[in-house]
Amino acid sequence: PQACLVYVDFRSLTPALFYQLVSLKEKLAAAEGIIHEKDLLLADRDMVLATATSERVALSRAVEQNQTLKQRLLELQDAFVLTKNQNMELTTDLQKNQHALKESSTVQHDCRGQLEQLQKHCAEREAQFNELTEKYKMLVKDYEQLQVINARYNCEQIQRCATSDQPVEDGQGCPVSSPTADFVTKLVQDMQNQQPTIDSLNARSELCDSLTNRFKLLLSWLEEQQSNNTKKTNAHEIEDPTELFSLLEQSVKSLLSNKDKEVTMQAEQNRQHMVRMEQLPSLEQWQLLQVAHKQLEAKFLDCMRKLSQASEEHAKSEAIVAQLEMEASTVGEYVTLFAHRRAAASRRAKARELLLTRLVEDRRRLRSRLIKMQNLIPETPTRQPLTENCEVNVQVLNANGYCGGEEPGDIFITEFQCLLNEICSKGDEVEAEEGYSMLSDEDVPVEQRMHEILSNSIISPDCSTVPVLEQLRQQALQHDCPHCQCCVGTLLEV
Repeated sequence: PQACLVYVDFRSLTPALFYQLVSLKEKLAAAEGIIHEKDLLLADRDMVLATATSERVALSRAVEQNQTLKQRLLELQDAFVLTKNQNMELTTDLQKNQHALKESSTVQHDCRGQLEQLQKHCAEREAQFNELTEKYKMLVKDYEQLQVINARYNCEQIQRCATSDQPVEDGQGCPVSSPTADFVTKLVQDMQNQQPTIDSLNARSELCDSLTNRFKLLLSWLEEQQSNNTKKTNAHEIEDPTELFSLLEQSVKSLLSNKDKEVTMQAEQNRQHMVRMEQLPSLEQWQLLQVAHKQLEAKFLDCMRKLSQASEEHAKSEAIVAQLEMEASTVGEYVTLFAHRRAAASRRAKARELLLTRLVEDRRRLRSRLIKMQNLIPETPTRQPLTENCEVNVQVLNANGYCGGEEPGDIFITEFQCLLNEICSKGDEVEAEEGYSMLSDEDVPVEQRMHEILSNSIISPDCSTVPVLEQLRQQALQHDCPHCQCCVGTLLEV
């Protein structure tokens, strides 16, 4: 009777377990479909994020390179403009120096001509002055001789008048002796003979007066108005030719001294100008400077060409380095993704192995209970030996409706023995002894997972173990990804 009750309870629980198994299969299929969709979405999300990141990095680097190139181009343009301006300034300075050199050469030539003319004029003036001084000396000598002769004549007249006691009236001398008369006649003849000389001396004195007047006018133009006026009045008041000649001599000396000063100043200016002209570059030096400038310009163009080539090579190397850095960052992301996936797979494998060990323990416990229940059943002669086709016998018995003269106890015993034969502990023990595997859910085939779920669903439910088993199953089926919900964890192709 107890076995019948157990059999009845077992038969009543079998449909419920079957329905629960079917519902679990449907839920599992739906969960797998959702997981597959999530995996696809996460793969698309990772691909989009990786593409956007790479494009953003490439765009930022391209913008930076463009900015650096623009800055370098502006610097080169400024340098070129600066060198061009310096070249223009040097050219203008050279042209100015050449023009100044030409002007200074012309001025120097004119100054030399003027200096020669002044020297000639000074030589003529000196010759005239020497002639005038000689003539003046001759006039002074003649005048002194005349004064001496006149004094002697007056003395002789006075002595004769005193000796003869005869007064002299109206310029007429006293009667003299014959030698004295001869002497007087000689003097009169000499005076008559010297009359042309006296006339020439008077003409010369008039010429000297005219020259003195001219020199006075020149001095009046050079000196101040007051001194000119005073000198003019003094010149008009002075009637002595010696004083006039002394004034003339002084004025000539002052003019010569001023002319000497002007000549020395002009010579000093010419010397300074020649020194400045010697400091300026010559035509050969200017040609050498032009050649050096052309060589420097060619070197500058060569350096700019090399700099542009170097900048292009540097830009290419920077692009290669940026690509390598991007690939390195992508490889790092792949390594991180592999690590996360491996950690998640290990966690899922551990949860699955824990669930498997728990199911194996439950199966062993149920097997031991079934063996104990089998031992409680008494041996009967009607029991048939166990065969491999016990399921066929059970189906035949169910089809016959238990019609064959056999009792329900025999049928229960037969089905119970078939159930014991189905439960085989070899695969479970081997799987439990191998330990948990590090394979992820993607590496395990779908048929194998379905077979494990079907084999685990045969166990009878227990009130205390169902929540724990459900938690383990949910933990094993959970896709533990460290990324957001859009991440599917699939790898990108480079």
